[in-house]
Amino acid sequence: METQLIMLSEKIQFMYIKNNKLKQLITILVLLCPMLLLGQVKHEAKVNLLTRPDGYKLAYEFIPKKKLGFELGIGYLFEDTGLLSIDPEPVTFSFVDTEVIIFYLETKYYFLSKESEKIGEGFWGGLYTYHEIETYRDPNYSSKFQEINNTQYREKPYRRLDFGISTGYKFILKKHFIIEPTSGLSVDISDYTSSKHKDFASPTFTGMFFLNIGYRF
Repeated sequence: METQLIMLSEKIQFMYIKNNKLKQLITILVLLCPMLLLGQVKHEAKVNLLTRPDGYKLAYEFIPKKKLGFELGIGYLFEDTGLLSIDPEPVTFSFVDTEVIIFYLETKYYFLSKESEKIGEGFWGGLYTYHEIETYRDPNYSSKFQEINNTQYREKPYRRLDFGISTGYKFILKKHFIIEPTSGLSVDISDYTSSKHKDFASPTFTGMFFLNIGYRF
């Protein structure tokens, strides 16, 4: 038995030396394990109840300290995108089906006193970035665009990148269950616009309101 253990140990050491990727992975795990094992670290899985019926949004929050949280979210929307004629007269409008995937990353600061024993709950403020990427567009999009604008369709796939500020309040029920109303305001900083005309390229501000429920573990 002892001989087998020695052989196994030598094999693991050989793999560690030979495989540089394995060395990097082990190093990362060694650095992360102490942080993940700290008593204050919390993890949360959430879903947004106020997402439209034709979409969804899921999120994960990592709380390494009682006043600090990092949230990563993903969502998917099935939208009816409006096409508006470029020329002022006559104004024509049409809808086409599109699908958009959403990614966002948010940093939160919880306003807790030093004496508080709470961890990542109560009132908070934060900053976030929000990215939308079009994954599907109605095959008739091009023909409809050309029909209402009488010009050749050359528009790029829809992308949007926002930066914003947010705030909310997190309720923790029975140490695990989460109710979290959230609001925010962001500005679109992407180069994409619905038209190639510079008149339509002014910054777009978007307000949002979420109601997240989730579980802390």
